[in-house]
Amino acid sequence: MGESIRTRHEYLPWLEQRAADILQPDIGRSGISEAMALASIPNLYMLEYQPPTLGLANKLLDTPIELHDGCYRIPDGNGLGVRISERRIRDLQA
Repeated sequence: MGESIRTRHEYLPWLEQRAADILQPDIGRSGISEAMALASIPNLYMLEYQPPTLGLANKLLDTPIELHDGCYRIPDGNGLGVRISERRIRDLQA
């Protein structure tokens, strides 16, 4: 259920009532901290991702994000571990 529900706090009533088997929060709207909290639960069944989004994102990064066997490789580096290419952004705007 529910891409309109975004956080574990909003899902709590559904969880307490055992009213859903699979939850689909919209991580793009909930933020990184909430995504980490949801992705680290011990019974995580699966995590949806959009392969075309990765290709688009990699066109804008200095070092691409890698996907192996259905898993993202967490980039090394400060902050999120990625660095946006200002040159590539400028080229797209031209």
